[in-house]
Amino acid sequence: MKHNKIAALLLGLWAPLIMAAPTGTEVMMWLDEAESSKDVTQDMVMLIKRNDIVLKRLLKSESIRTEDGRKSFMEFFLPAEVKGTRYLTWSYDDPKLSDDMWLYLPNANLTRRISGSASKGTFMRSDLINEDLQSRSVQDDAHTFQRMEPCGEVNCYVVESIPYDTTGSAYQKRVTWVLEDIHLVHKIERYSKQGHLLKTTWYGGHKKIGDYWMAQKMVTKSAINNSETLIQFKNIKVNVGLNDNDFDQSRL
Repeated sequence: MKHNKIAALLLGLWAPLIMAAPTGTEVMMWLDEAESSKDVTQDMVMLIKRNDIVLKRLLKSESIRTEDGRKSFMEFFLPAEVKGTRYLTWSYDDPKLSDDMWLYLPNANLTRRISGSASKGTFMRSDLINEDLQSRSVQDDAHTFQRMEPCGEVNCYVVESIPYDTTGSAYQKRVTWVLEDIHLVHKIERYSKQGHLLKTTWYGGHKKIGDYWMAQKMVTKSAINNSETLIQFKNIKVNVGLNDNDFDQSRL
């Protein structure tokens, strides 16, 4: 009986530490670590559904983690009117640096830098904007842990993220649901400057590829009109040996 009382006392002393909720920054750091593969290549099928119209795009994406942040390259192959369109993005971990993005338009043989208000422009007529293609550093936002809640069979950490640079983002805030078991995103809500929900993105079909869990699809639904964008990720490969030269502006 004496041992049981001691055990109960120790449990009472340790319980607050065991049950203590993580900070929002800690959760987002876990997410960043879970997405820490050196590089990723994948084929993407994009279906844009708006009312009774469905637009289909096929593209390939490559990304790499660098000492300064992340870089990504995308090229469209179908349909014919967008074939050869390319996006190059450099996202920096340093919040003092503005991310760089370029767009190549083959029909005009023109490379255009996307900056300022253009980053808030629609991405290929989908429910995403150009800003959504940029990887946000943990240091870009103030993160607040909100709560834990069920996400299907597992629980999720819910974190509110508000940009430090309020003029550099189209959003007032993002709310992210991070899966407790694999520390990847389950859902993201994005809010307007007025605090209204603009759209929600869900990630699903998580599968382990090599040492890393990867989502197989994402669905973004608009909260203001009858449209949604489904992206399926296929032929995903990690750590294939990409380097900085693969993400040079000359590739555009």
